[in-house]
Amino acid sequence: MHSSKRIKLQISCLFQESTGPPRFLVRVDDTVRTAIQTALRSYPREGRLPFLGNNFDDFFVYCANSDFIALSPVVPIGRTGGRNFLLYKKKQKQEEYYFGE
Repeated sequence: MHSSKRIKLQISCLFQESTGPPRFLVRVDDTVRTAIQTALRSYPREGRLPFLGNNFDDFFVYCANSDFIALSPVVPIGRTGGRNFLLYKKKQKQEEYYFGE
């Protein structure tokens, strides 16, 4: 495959306490971290509330159509098997278990 023609996916990310999921394009080989950082940057540009911040490490990411196990930030988004994701703000002193590591 020619490198300039990378496959992209349209994904949506529903944030806890948000009014609805923003949709945006990411490359299949982008990591979960990269895709969610893109979502965190686009969220305030669309005028959405509440303010979420821009630190990926403050969130757990789950695939909406699978088990409720947090996704590893280093897994390519295309390998997760989903296009709809849920983000939940981490609580203090919460242990982290990731699927895909």
